[in-house]
Amino acid sequence: MPAPLRTCIGCGRKAARSEFWRFKSQRGAAPVFDPGDKNAGRGASLCQRPLCVEKAISRRAFERALKLKQPLSSGFKDQLRQLNAESGLKVNS
Repeated sequence: MPAPLRTCIGCGRKAARSEFWRFKSQRGAAPVFDPGDKNAGRGASLCQRPLCVEKAISRRAFERALKLKQPLSSGFKDQLRQLNAESGLKVNS
């Protein structure tokens, strides 16, 4: 049986769960990075590519996908960009 597909909130690409970063939010609270997809709550998947991080931030995709009550904090946006920089991945779009 094939692995379930997830959709990137940045670019809309569909792929296996292992190709995405996973973020969770409980009851509209601030999102948290959930690399093992173990936490309960509403989830959003994001490609591990710099372009997708910026697209998701500019399109307010986290707010929509996670049904957040407030905009993303600048601290969370900085954490996303830091996670992206540490991954060392290149833009392949």
